[in-house]
Amino acid sequence: MNPKLVGLLVFVVVAALVAVARRHPDAAMAFATRWAAPIIMTLAYVTLAITSDVDNTGKAWMTMGLAFVLVVWWIVRLLTGRAALARAIGVGDAERILALASKELASRRNEVARAPFRLACATAHDIRGEWREVIAELDRVDPGALAAQAPLRQTATTMRVGALVELGDLAAARAALGPSTIGSLPLSLSTIGSLSTKSSGMASSDQLHGVLAEGRVLTAEGAHDQAEQVLVRVTDNIRATPMQRATAFHYRAQLATTRGDAKAAAAYRAEVSRFAPTSWMTPPPHA
Repeated sequence: MNPKLVGLLVFVVVAALVAVARRHPDAAMAFATRWAAPIIMTLAYVTLAITSDVDNTGKAWMTMGLAFVLVVWWIVRLLTGRAALARAIGVGDAERILALASKELASRRNEVARAPFRLACATAHDIRGEWREVIAELDRVDPGALAAQAPLRQTATTMRVGALVELGDLAAARAALGPSTIGSLPLSLSTIGSLSTKSSGMASSDQLHGVLAEGRVLTAEGAHDQAEQVLVRVTDNIRATPMQRATAFHYRAQLATTRGDAKAAAAYRAEVSRFAPTSWMTPPPHA
């Protein structure tokens, strides 16, 4: 094919894209962010194949090269997105979580595949203290996805428990926190007591979801001594995420206030501010 004709076609395509972008800038930016790289790479490879003086074998090798580059791009994009979302959840950045999760939800139609990102949206509402929104988002999670994936089921259940505790529905929270709904982690106090930071089998952050939920329910039930024993397993566990430790410190501050230990309560609140400065548990500076 004539190189001038190829150049003309590329110019026409670019001009059309620019015209569309000027009329719909937001949609164009979203499209460019997602698809600009593979489109540019494809156009470059096609142009190279058309203008190069190679036989069909050479063009076949170019096609395989393009396929390899696109696969690598897709894997890197997938891993980068998941890592960014995990980081946002870990540090409690609700706005970032919603932005990333909404982007992932928009690109998926299968509800099973969307389940982790719906949980991420629920997590963002949890960080903000929007409890009814948490439950509403959890209700939208596909039950089949929860049945097939124990970690998702455990996270969803314990998040629902926390929201119910904050809404004052203690009976529903305790009912949800049953051994059959938490997954593989039994939440008896003897088991929780074994999850010490000094033990070789230190609980993971996934397991600590259930431990933290038990601590929240015990605090609301007035079992203060037991709640303290449970919550300390979260605050002192180096595998806990910042949000998990902040939440546990928040409830320990409540317990300290109840027993009249103002100094300990202030120290725990300082830890909350350190671990989750933008969450609902940290009051604004003027408060």
